[in-house]
Amino acid sequence: MSKITNKEYPQKEKITDHQALNDIKAILAQITATNNPAELSRLVSTARNIKSDSSFVSDIAKKVEAIALKKQELAESQLNSNITQKELEQLEKQRERAEAIIQYKMEAARQIQELNAIHDRFKSKLEEYKKLSPPIETMVKINEKGEEIIDEQAINKNILTKEEIEERRQKFAELQEKQEEVNIILKKN
Repeated sequence: MSKITNKEYPQKEKITDHQALNDIKAILAQITATNNPAELSRLVSTARNIKSDSSFVSDIAKKVEAIALKKQELAESQLNSNITQKELEQLEKQRERAEAIIQYKMEAARQIQELNAIHDRFKSKLEEYKKLSPPIETMVKINEKGEEIIDEQAINKNILTKEEIEERRQKFAELQEKQEEVNIILKKN
């Protein structure tokens, strides 16, 4: 902006267009009071429409128009910057939510794998335990009349030694431990 000097506008020129000067003052007050790009655009247009026979008043009106236009550009830039900032914040929140979902899914998959491994070990231990314990059906039979007949030979054959009893207790304890592991994991979820 250039500085207005008395050399450019001699004192002889009387300012008779007081209405134009009042309009310029009102526009300057509104420019100072607002940061709304639409309002500033209206003020640019209003300043552009100020007409005066005085070259001094016309130059002031042009400079006020330039000021309003510059402030409008700055306000639009700031508005766009604020919108961009909000959009970036929303994108960051979406990324964080997506990351949390992925973490949750990874943890769920890990727990499922862990449960499957425990289940497989549990099944194998159960099969071992079943092999060690012959079914009661081999020791007790039902005849055609529906009466239970106890097979003494099968019972005698299945009487366990101390070592066999201890081995079965140990297998049973292992099965209970596996069951506890499963229960702990299920309680977490």
